[in-house]
Amino acid sequence: MRGITEDTKIFLEQMRLILPRAAALDLAAYLISVMFLGLNIEFAAGLLLGTAVMAVNFLLLCRSARMCLGGNPKSASRRMTAMYLLRFAIIGVVFWLTLKTEYIHTAAAVIPLFYPKLIFTANAFFSKHNKEK
Repeated sequence: MRGITEDTKIFLEQMRLILPRAAALDLAAYLISVMFLGLNIEFAAGLLLGTAVMAVNFLLLCRSARMCLGGNPKSASRRMTAMYLLRFAIIGVVFWLTLKTEYIHTAAAVIPLFYPKLIFTANAFFSKHNKEK
């Protein structure tokens, strides 16, 4: 059995940071939606699907960054573009599927895609704030 690669270690470390916070953000988004939509299983399904897509998207981003480091700049640019298009194609397909089904709320599936930006920004802010004390 092969050992865990460096990019997998980085991905797992980042997922340990992101997933608990994403679950808290999912819960907060669902509780806010209850005020407007009532108890809505479609919204919860959308949040879960969006969180799964966010994790896959983040995995592909980690892998593409790792693949492009230290190689030929021209081939690295092509690989990065290809992985970028793959990530957005996955998001596009999921978005299209949510539009075609009535069982998953489309907006709820999109919300978790913004979680990494929120989480990393808040983490940087609070870790900097804690270091100043």
